[in-house]
Amino acid sequence: VSFPSCDHLTIISRWDIIAERLGFMLVFGDLVFIPFTFTIQVFHLWKKGVI
Repeated sequence: VSFPSCDHLTIISRWDIIAERLGFMLVFGDLVFIPFTFTIQVFHLWKKGVI
C-alpha cells in the first residue's frame, strides 16, 4: 500500500522542509541531539558504577 503523503521523493520538496528549514533541523538533530542523549545516559550509569 502506497500513500501519497508518505512518498519519499515528494517529502523533501514539501513547503515546511524548504521554507522553514525543517530539513536542516532534522539533520542537525539526528547528528547532534540523538548521539548526545544516548551517550549521556550511559555516561551517568558508568559514573555511578552500574556499568
